Amino acid sequence: MPYLQKIGARHLQVFLMFCGFFFGYMQRINLSIGIVAMTDPTANPDFPTLNYTTFQKGTVSSVMYLGYMFSGLPAGLWSNKYGPVGMVALIGGILSGLFSASFPYIAIYLGFVPACITRVLIGFSQGVFNPAISSHLSKWIVPKERDNFGWVWSGGHLSMVLTIPLGGILATSSAGWPSVFYIPAILAFGWGLVCFAYGSRTPSEHKWISTEEKRYIENNMPTSMNPEARTVPWWKIITSLPVWAVLFVQFCSNWGLVTLITLTPTYIQGVFGYDVKKSSFLAVVPYVSMFVSSFVFSYLGGTVQKKCGVAFSRKLWTSVGLTGSAVPLLVLALFDLDLIGAMVALGVSCTLHSAALIGYLTNHLDLSPNFCSITQGLGNTLPNLGSVCAPMLAGYIVKDEASVGDWQTVFLISSVIFVAGNLVFLAFGSTAIQRWDNHGSSRSQDKNTNL
Repeated sequence: MPYLQKIGARHLQVFLMFCGFFFGYMQRINLSIGIVAMTDPTANPDFPTLNYTTFQKGTVSSVMYLGYMFSGLPAGLWSNKYGPVGMVALIGGILSGLFSASFPYIAIYLGFVPACITRVLIGFSQGVFNPAISSHLSKWIVPKERDNFGWVWSGGHLSMVLTIPLGGILATSSAGWPSVFYIPAILAFGWGLVCFAYGSRTPSEHKWISTEEKRYIENNMPTSMNPEARTVPWWKIITSLPVWAVLFVQFCSNWGLVTLITLTPTYIQGVFGYDVKKSSFLAVVPYVSMFVSSFVFSYLGGTVQKKCGVAFSRKLWTSVGLTGSAVPLLVLALFDLDLIGAMVALGVSCTLHSAALIGYLTNHLDLSPNFCSITQGLGNTLPNLGSVCAPMLAGYIVKDEASVGDWQTVFLISSVIFVAGNLVFLAFGSTAIQRWDNHGSSRSQDKNTNL
């Protein structure tokens, strides 16, 4: 249909959520550069230096994910009950911005523990994104277009591309390392206001959507879609084998990805001796390829899904994203690479990992269009133990940041965990709409599999 080639209301809603991921990720990853600058007395002598140990660096980098864990499930419930747009705008945008803006003052004047608590609060506000946006997409994106809109999750990748080098520039500028936190905070606050103004819960509530586009969305949604469903079938969800499969693969993916996101600047500075500004520019190279490849995989994903089906597509791209990412990390773990070799390996790993955006990460929408915000909320909870534990374990293992052997152990662990997650998803993952998604109806879309 010709009108489908135009930019419609659903495209703008997805782009708004893409921007949400972009500004949200700025709050998450600004510390990966900030921690280098704020603990290096040579980075910018005009600003205070915090004397953190390697373990403390790993701790303050990872505690954000504690907050992230505990907000996921409530966010899923709130999205299902009150709608996702206002919640993600207020908590993920405005409150997150306020917490981020307060971090430098707290870290300098109140100490390490209050700084960690602030990062937990930032994590709590960030934890609403995945459940809320999954819920929002379930109302706006028809199943056959899900792979084509997989780029929505790449907002975080673009954020890495820009935030890390921007952080290096800001940290060494006259604004100093506190500006690494202030600038993202202002942008997140502004996005929250824009989201309040232009986000719309459903196509039927949108003020400017065309009748043709609204009819297209409503006529192509699964017959089990019931936006008014409110009673959550908790027991059926928590005993669903496909749900546990996607939760486990999320745990493994989070472990490896957080290792790459939070520790790459420290790895480059420690092993290769680059300063904050240079290490931030080098660290961004893998994320450039990750962002660009996410659009390539979204295009390829739509083609593969049409020819081979949804189940094959999800498992194929999950395999590319996890096992594919594990291979370069294994090379880093087994061989003593120079800077170019290390950057190539990290770049290939990040590039391939972007395929997972249309693999397991989209699987929540497959399993339950009605309750995807709940399953994504669970996905923010237990699986994010990986996000918490990975930097902490790395901080424990890496006694000397210049030790190649210590870093090789970190990369080896991540590669093994990547592969384990992939194998479990291949064995037990599903794309069938689960029977419990029908909200008590006697009709069933597909076979339901429970533990």
